[in-house]
Amino acid sequence: MGLIEIIRLIEEKYGEGKISSNLHLSLHLCECTYDYGPLYSFWCFSFERMNGFLGKIDSSFKCIFTMLFTMLSYFIRKFT
Repeated sequence: MGLIEIIRLIEEKYGEGKISSNLHLSLHLCECTYDYGPLYSFWCFSFERMNGFLGKIDSSFKCIFTMLFTMLSYFIRKFT
């Protein structure tokens, strides 16, 4: 079964709203690789991972300096 058939089955079973941009982009990976080079040079996994880290940080916005300090402390612990 090819990728196009799988995406069509997802659309039939769950509706068009479940076709995410990642699923749509997967249909164009061959062309993207020709246009932009290897996937690691343009794929957004590292940005998506960073969004996951940022989403876990408490951001009550009571004090911007406290929030910045919390973020800095988090990244120092995570990446050192």
